[in-house]
Amino acid sequence: MADLDDIIVDERKTRKFLRLVCCLRYTQGKNSISTFNLLYIISVYTLLLIVVVQGVVLAYSTDDIVQKVESIHYVLTIIIVISYMSNELYNNSNLDQAWKLINLAYNEFSKDRDENRQIHVEINVSSVKTNKLFCFLMSSSCVGYLLFAPMRQLFTEEDSSARKLPVPLYMPFDTSDNFGFSLGMAWEAISLFYICGVSTSIHQSFRGIMGRLRGELKLLNNSIKGIHVRAEKYQGKVDDTEKLEAHFQFLVYKCLREDIVHHQMLLEYYSLTKIYLGTILLLFIFLSSIILGAVGFLITKPNSNTEDIIKFLAIVTAELFFVYQLCWEGERVAEESGQIFNNLFNIPWNAYDRNVKGCIRIMLCGTIKPIRLKTSIFNVEASLETYNWVITTAFQYFNLLRNIKSG
Repeated sequence: MADLDDIIVDERKTRKFLRLVCCLRYTQGKNSISTFNLLYIISVYTLLLIVVVQGVVLAYSTDDIVQKVESIHYVLTIIIVISYMSNELYNNSNLDQAWKLINLAYNEFSKDRDENRQIHVEINVSSVKTNKLFCFLMSSSCVGYLLFAPMRQLFTEEDSSARKLPVPLYMPFDTSDNFGFSLGMAWEAISLFYICGVSTSIHQSFRGIMGRLRGELKLLNNSIKGIHVRAEKYQGKVDDTEKLEAHFQFLVYKCLREDIVHHQMLLEYYSLTKIYLGTILLLFIFLSSIILGAVGFLITKPNSNTEDIIKFLAIVTAELFFVYQLCWEGERVAEESGQIFNNLFNIPWNAYDRNVKGCIRIMLCGTIKPIRLKTSIFNVEASLETYNWVITTAFQYFNLLRNIKSG
């Protein structure tokens, strides 16, 4: 089993630090430990909710449209963080079941073939590379968000000028003196740290779950396309030609039944993860279009300085990359799932007996519609078409904000 764990890597099990950040599975253990962990979770939620209140208060009280937009942008980002943490805690048991199921599917149907191992190894390598890239984008954007404005004020403004915090939030104390400014910076650094950590966790979870599903669908397609080779592999020596043909038909029937069970396990895996993945998709598809429009407005505002433009460009790049990953993974899973029907139809079914034909019909009925990740609400689909919709909607929000500002 250790060998299997090296091939199918569950990102939820390996990201120990991110699990701590996201408050995952830290309420288990002895009573004293459980109480401590519960207090930790409550404190994290309290911190993030306070930041939301700070952003809402400032957005309501200020007349500066730029500060209003930036604070709302930050509030929406925190809402995504809170929603995801709650989503993963709520679906934790389903995700554990899904992980056991995908391990069982690989162990039962794909483990003994080297080419199948290579498929999952390639998925692991790709996931590690994209996860590192996204982590770098998030870290650089958060560090830039936190440090660009204070550094610019330090080098370009007089010491007596009022200091401004990187994120426009309401603070119940004076932030112009050294102590107040340091306290405000520390508070905003903590919230930015959580945004970076949770966003990285979301990316790893989504790619991991969808990557495992795509890998197993690819293995299933290979199994269907090579069904004759599989049947011949199990076939022994039979002297009688009629018995040989009947035995071969039975082996094809047996292989098809295995493929049906494999496909049903993958459908169950998708069913266990659908609510979790759909919630992530819904949050980012709708809120990201608003966030991207707001950031575009902040970049193009007349008094934007170079530091702010670099800072917001890093945010836009990270958000566009993440939403693209959501839609692209959904597109690839749907494409791989759709190939099952075509591969089944290409089997010379007319040469087989009714048992084999019956298995083919059953599987054809179950694969007419490919697996497409859709949200339970609004029926939003993870696809490149949806990504195009996000970009278009963000541009519309951007134009709306520019018209409000110019009016």
